[in-house]
Amino acid sequence: MGTTADRIFAQASRLPEPLPREVLDFIGYLEARHGLRDLLIEDLKASILDILGDLDHRASRNPQSGGQGPHGGPWRTMEPI
Repeated sequence: MGTTADRIFAQASRLPEPLPREVLDFIGYLEARHGLRDLLIEDLKASILDILGDLDHRASRNPQSGGQGPHGGPWRTMEPI
């Protein structure tokens, strides 16, 4: 049938939500357990991106800011590392 990843995808795609999310969470656990990913850093990056997105959204709703950040420059969002 192909690679193991193909088989995992085929099995997970047949599951009702939220079960595929549990599969994804387990993959993240395996990555962290084997040192392939640092979950603390991933959570920190996600939190920072959430905060920046919220600030960008607030600036776009505030007509006084003109869509600019606190230092007069435009709000920018970070790209994932």
